[in-house]
Amino acid sequence: DRDPALASVMTNALVTLCILSALQATAAARNETGTPLACFYCKSGQSCHPAPQTCSSPQDACIIVREHNTLGAENSGTFQSCADSRQSLTGFLAFYFGATVAVEIQSEICKTDDCNAESAPS
Repeated sequence: DRDPALASVMTNALVTLCILSALQATAAARNETGTPLACFYCKSGQSCHPAPQTCSSPQDACIIVREHNTLGAENSGTFQSCADSRQSLTGFLAFYFGATVAVEIQSEICKTDDCNAESAPS
């Protein structure tokens, strides 16, 4: 009891929806010029990529996270990579345990090529 014309329209609509969803996900990882977004990848104390790396979908932003803590010995570090802006927390978060123990984390995202270089954002 299925109408072949209705089934064809529904199939075409489903295929169109799938294609649009894939295009939207791909577009999210592109910069203003339409080329894939590129971000620096680096983690303090480990090797860093000398050139920006191409982000993959759904990553639509670059992130830089700075951390400083005095748990045990004093430590500071930076992490840079691609990120999904919808799932990235940004801002400043700090925990203080008395006068001498602290954990401070600053995280920022940006959406242009190479914007997470060590010197930017502050």
